[in-house]
Amino acid sequence: MEIAVLLFEVPTGVIADLKSRRLSVIIGLFIIGIGFMLEAVTTYFIVIFIAQIVWGFGYTFISGALDSWVSDETLNQDVQKTLLIGQQMNKLWSFIGIGLAALTGTISIILGIFQLIGKRI
Repeated sequence: MEIAVLLFEVPTGVIADLKSRRLSVIIGLFIIGIGFMLEAVTTYFIVIFIAQIVWGFGYTFISGALDSWVSDETLNQDVQKTLLIGQQMNKLWSFIGIGLAALTGTISIILGIFQLIGKRI
């Protein structure tokens, strides 16, 4: 994943700067989603390895473009405050998600870990 980030950071940054930061974020989220889905459907090492490369490639679309897009949308007014509040909300909802994952794991471990293809809960 880190090698993919290193290799693709500059080309995807050029796309974000020349075309659209918003489009770059949308493309990045889509590619990261593909990486997560690819990783979820198998336990084979090579497929998970490829999924991590896909994830790293998708992350490079988002890495600088998201902050720049927020800066553009706020017209550079109170950018630090906006980014700080965004990070605080991110941490809060991550904490809530961890708690919910732990709760569902105590009820039934299969609720938190299930294969999307061929199995039902």
